[in-house]
Amino acid sequence: MDSFKKRVGRNWPIQNGLNANRMCNNGPRFGGSVQSSQSSIGIPSPQGSSQSAIETQLSRPSSDVFSKDETLDDLLMASLEAPHNIIFGQFEIITLTDQQHYNCRDVTLRRMNELCECAPAHKKYGNRNPLELLHRRPDVSKLCRYLHCYTPTTSNPSKTTEKVLDRFSVISVPAKMDFDANFTKVQDEKNTLFTVHHIAAINIGEERHATDFVEYCHANSRLLDENRYVRDMSTIFRIALATQHHGGNMHAVWFPLGMGAFLRLLPKYDATYTDERMRKLRRRLADSFVREVHSLFETSNMMSVHLCIGDKSPEAIQNAIAFMSAIVDFKPPLERLSVWWNADASAVAQFLANQCLPNVMSVSLVNGANSLMIGNHWFANGADRAIDENLHRRSLLMSLMAFLVNGVHGRTTTAQWVAGTLDGRCYQFDQSNSRLTFTRAV
Repeated sequence: MDSFKKRVGRNWPIQNGLNANRMCNNGPRFGGSVQSSQSSIGIPSPQGSSQSAIETQLSRPSSDVFSKDETLDDLLMASLEAPHNIIFGQFEIITLTDQQHYNCRDVTLRRMNELCECAPAHKKYGNRNPLELLHRRPDVSKLCRYLHCYTPTTSNPSKTTEKVLDRFSVISVPAKMDFDANFTKVQDEKNTLFTVHHIAAINIGEERHATDFVEYCHANSRLLDENRYVRDMSTIFRIALATQHHGGNMHAVWFPLGMGAFLRLLPKYDATYTDERMRKLRRRLADSFVREVHSLFETSNMMSVHLCIGDKSPEAIQNAIAFMSAIVDFKPPLERLSVWWNADASAVAQFLANQCLPNVMSVSLVNGANSLMIGNHWFANGADRAIDENLHRRSLLMSLMAFLVNGVHGRTTTAQWVAGTLDGRCYQFDQSNSRLTFTRAV
């Protein structure tokens, strides 16, 4: 990426700083800019930044792996001319050992076990199931009011409650992070609450259980119906963005949803997917996401979108190429879109939440959840790079909410469980409508 550094040049201004306080209080307005790790966010750097200062400040993509047509270098350079922020060097993810992941998990698991033990103040409930006890605790009951369940009007949830999340359904929960991007305990206990919107992406490429691949094959074949898959992923993007907006959030934090493990080994199931065809599929998904973001921006000027991408692995590079290409090529420009390079999405969400007004949940992080169990087996070994599991390993509150919501198994539908037992709220929407409207379910 040396040419990117040189082409930025001595006189390129690092301007229009991402002022989180201004964004939270007065609404965001972006201008084309580069943010760096050396100057604090919200304070624009001097217009006369020197070449050496810019070289030091920019945390440049490190990979020399490029696509056949466009390099990340060219894409990043082109994006500097567009009216959206690219933020380098903030909340970067570093490589950790499995044991570091598990040490963090053990702390959260121990605290969860302590919560599930009947506290003396609540022994009046007798020898009850910890699940039934937990949601009656005043401190937990207060948080359950932030639980929201969104279901499509056309859904027909299974009475066997095999899944917590049916296709196109969303569950939003309150959250705050106890560990940062590097799995280090957060010292400041005053982290502000934000919302996590759980939605199940389509799994057509996981190593052991590509649970949705057969459903998305052409009839009488083992070949993927790509158009139907992309169409439904676009619907998932639209629904997730709409539910984030419905919650009154000013900031929606995203990563390449469904483009990691759920897509990774598609060639194992459909051998027609060569490297080139996989690149094109990722680009189609990125184009769909960008279109849905633009559609949201056209209908509302309230919410900004923050996309976390980077170059930490070959797969991350391919996703970054897909999204940067889609963003650069899209017209008109996306003025309220920020790209956070190599940043941990949960750290970005927590940072934005801490800059917003206290006691007002204005930030939402999307999560590609496991449809059978939110958080999946975060408490077990394995899945040390999975976003869903590692979000829950680093947040006691998120793990607590997952424990409560997952309690639906063998009882009733998720909507009835959230509204009737956990005292949350349920909404319905028609996913066939391009502009979703939400109706409170009784």
